[in-house]
Amino acid sequence: MADADFPSSFFLHIAYAESLFLALAIGCLYAARSDRWMVSGITGALAAMTRINGLILIPALATEAIQQFISSRKWRSQWLWALAPLGGFSAYLFANYTTTGNALAFLSIQHENWHKSLNWPWRAIHGSFDLIRFGNPNEAVIRGLEESFFILLGLACSAAAWLTMRGRLRKLDDS
Repeated sequence: MADADFPSSFFLHIAYAESLFLALAIGCLYAARSDRWMVSGITGALAAMTRINGLILIPALATEAIQQFISSRKWRSQWLWALAPLGGFSAYLFANYTTTGNALAFLSIQHENWHKSLNWPWRAIHGSFDLIRFGNPNEAVIRGLEESFFILLGLACSAAAWLTMRGRLRKLDDS
């Protein structure tokens, strides 16, 4: 059969940054939990080089550092590695600048090609729910309903993980 019969073959041979970002972000958080802050910082910086979402690792790592400070009551300079994703994102901006002459070129490219723009999260969430009410039927189901479902699922899973996993991980660390 021809490749035209399998449109997924076009997408499955391209290297996307999502899987690399996910692996680096998980490695970053795991290294922080394992008290290997230099490894955490380096993997966090690499994650921030792949996607702007890597900057979210900074508050996550800061939360881990605060939790470790609360349990030990002692300041450790290794926690400063939590800021390393800023360096990774800065390297990404520098690469954009040297390539296109504009460090923020990715913003206009995303807006022009995928209608995505940098905005507050609640505006995007509101937009997903508005698509359900006011969008055409295809957009209402594909973008509105599915995005809204995964937003709610992500919030519920985050809350459940926050409430249950922290205590379990601490018990595993003590044993």
